[in-house]
Amino acid sequence: PWEHDFLQALADALIHDHAPELDQVLLIFPHARPVRYLRRILAARPDLAKPCLLPGMLSLPLFLSNLAAEADEDSRGRGNHKEHGPLRFPLPRTPSPSLTRIGQAWEGDLASQNWGDLAPLDREERMPRQQMFPRQTAHVLDQVAVLREVALQVAETTGHTALTAVAADARRWLPWGSRLAALMEDIFTAGITPGNFDYLEGNVPPFAAALLENLAAIHQAYIVELDRRQLTTSGYDSRLVLEAVRAGAKSGGANWRAIRDRRVILAGFYGLSGVEDGLFKDLW
Repeated sequence: PWEHDFLQALADALIHDHAPELDQVLLIFPHARPVRYLRRILAARPDLAKPCLLPGMLSLPLFLSNLAAEADEDSRGRGNHKEHGPLRFPLPRTPSPSLTRIGQAWEGDLASQNWGDLAPLDREERMPRQQMFPRQTAHVLDQVAVLREVALQVAETTGHTALTAVAADARRWLPWGSRLAALMEDIFTAGITPGNFDYLEGNVPPFAAALLENLAAIHQAYIVELDRRQLTTSGYDSRLVLEAVRAGAKSGGANWRAIRDRRVILAGFYGLSGVEDGLFKDLW
């Protein structure tokens, strides 16, 4: 019922059904916040014998990051799986070098600005990917920089002057690039391949029309650049996982080392994205 506390009810079910083997359970949440509160609830429960090992708890983005690392590793033919372990949980964040160096790509005084606040990091969600995965996480400004180069490549190929004019100007590109990066994340998590949107002149600004008219080419070139630079994003992790599922290479929960021999519980999900729906149906 809606009036009941969901996490208290989840704690009741965990203790009733899975104690004293809570450590064999893996809980997947849509985001990281429930993890903190469920730990507090379990710690305060008098009917849970202590000391004990709590269940594994991951947000969906971090869960997909684990699966994407495994899928990418397998696709490259690296066989020593024990080196990386079965599953990685959040660790204290360690700085990772930006591979695109956004400031170096921008002209004039724009490069001297502090853009760090535009890409806040959730400490609970970050982990040193380089320990398990050769790809580096591209944060918002890295994505903007890569997409700018992609847009210039597409503009040179298609001859779109409106696209060239804005992409060539770093100051004008920033707001458009941020929106485009968010759109690419939505496309990745939806599990779709976009087409072009034609005949939008007069309905949207000229540059927006140029972007949408070349959306398919930009999307494909963006994927090529992410692979070439060994970068990834939360949305691209989703795409890597869905590709592995669709290819049949990782079909079924028993074929994923990250969740093999674990009792996986999905908690708090509604309105599933394309990737979530496809992955959950395949695994369970």
